[in-house]
Amino acid sequence: MSSQFNFMPTRRSWKLTTPSEFYTAPMFCKLKSTFNSFGLILTLSILLGICSVSPAQGSAPKDSTIDCSSLLKQAEGVNQDVFSALSLLQAIRSVRKNSADFKRFSESLKITIQQMQEKEQEIFKKNGVKVDLVSNPTSGIFAEIYSNYGVTWSRFVISPDGSSELNKKAKELASIMPLSLIFDPLLLMLIQARGFYDRDLNSLCISLGSVVAGKPDYITLHESEHFLFEASRRGKTNFMSGAPVNLSFYSKNPLSLPKDGNSSPYSTYLSFEEMVTHATNLESIAQSVKQNRVIPEAGGTENRTFLSHAIGTFMEISENAALASDMGLKMLSSRTISVDSSVKEYRQIKIAKNASFKIELWIPGDLDVTRSGAMINYAKRELTQAKQLAAFNLEYFKNYRTAQTTLSPDNVTLISHFKLAQEQFIKTLRK
Repeated sequence: MSSQFNFMPTRRSWKLTTPSEFYTAPMFCKLKSTFNSFGLILTLSILLGICSVSPAQGSAPKDSTIDCSSLLKQAEGVNQDVFSALSLLQAIRSVRKNSADFKRFSESLKITIQQMQEKEQEIFKKNGVKVDLVSNPTSGIFAEIYSNYGVTWSRFVISPDGSSELNKKAKELASIMPLSLIFDPLLLMLIQARGFYDRDLNSLCISLGSVVAGKPDYITLHESEHFLFEASRRGKTNFMSGAPVNLSFYSKNPLSLPKDGNSSPYSTYLSFEEMVTHATNLESIAQSVKQNRVIPEAGGTENRTFLSHAIGTFMEISENAALASDMGLKMLSSRTISVDSSVKEYRQIKIAKNASFKIELWIPGDLDVTRSGAMINYAKRELTQAKQLAAFNLEYFKNYRTAQTTLSPDNVTLISHFKLAQEQFIKTLRK
């Protein structure tokens, strides 16, 4: 994740957060942000054939609804790496100062969205995926986001009836706990995500890659695992019950600072589930490298380089999980631990000395929360084992940090086997 900014869903609103801003959000909310906003609509438009960009000149046909080359130049002018969420919001606010300009922008975006929707319907039909087109609510989170950009949109809901792999996945997940499997490309663009699961909306938004392939890709499977972890906490299933990842941390100040000086979003907020769900990413990407398959999310990046970036992200996650676990263990006492009842579906405890850093930890229903000693012992076990899992992850990939761009076939094979190795390690933790 190269953006310095990250949208995180709170219980009542979507919130733009920066590394220097501490905020309160419910435990385990999921939103994975990777694409930049204009970059995603550009990618969507190109993949769906609405507009095209010449590799040599970066030009778009004159009859394109949105001038893709102009958007690309805007993005490059703001930041060579990513057209960040903050820059996009600033650009929208600037355009809004001139109502005529904003109206033209909005109308152009509406037409492009309509064309995208038609193309997506064609792709779903071609892949035999049964979908319904559902209007988004006129009030609430979705409406608030859309109204900020002067557009309206209908989302695709993947039917649990149907024979395609996506329809089967919708039925499988909904049978565990109420869930809508959706595809909402405009929302993905506006919140800078490739896919997400949100427990409060009971929705899992699949990725563009899943739409094009007609089956779940690694991003959709990644988000499905977040859903399964949530269902497990509610007692609906038993997904990886031994994994010490039912916790998250929030920090006002970044816990780590990479060599490039840009703090990772994972250094201020992290659901420890990412140590498991990103293992799914690595397994899938490595398999694509071995089989020389196209990875849509790579955006033209060579597969091995894309895998290297995924390893780097995974190591950042594990490093911050290790740091947070260590901090939690050091500050753990009867004065810093308390019961947190902010989530109605299950109980959790909070470990915090002050407002600048806290850890939230799910607790099983049979834990006696009237005894601080019982809570401390439970938290100590979970934090210790989370730290051990992070150490296992880092040890497995320690040799790849300095040779990320020269991954050999043997390296790729080892990476493709990592998820299985991690599952075996997690089983040993609970013995």
